[in-house]
Amino acid sequence: MSLKARGGRVGKGVSGGEESLSSLLFALSLLQNLENQAGFIVLDEFDSALDETRKATVFKLYANKLRRKLIILSPKAHDNDYYNHFSKAFIISHDPKEMKSKIRGVQLGEK
Repeated sequence: MSLKARGGRVGKGVSGGEESLSSLLFALSLLQNLENQAGFIVLDEFDSALDETRKATVFKLYANKLRRKLIILSPKAHDNDYYNHFSKAFIISHDPKEMKSKIRGVQLGEK
């Protein structure tokens, strides 16, 4: 895709965030129209290219429109604000000295 903006500048393509947002909105429309609806949806690092505003918008859309449990896989354990979107979180950590990972459940505010 290429388009000419004001001042004669030529832009090509869309940003990674715009591409992610388009894909997520397309997936949302498909999920809303499935005959057999799953009880939960798994999103794997869906927000890696989204800015904070778009991320919050996608969270709200998926939660409100689908009304199903969302399972989000994300490496963002360092971001405490990220947890505000959830009622529960499971943190999986791995110590290279041990042969297995540890799973810790965290109860968060009601959603």
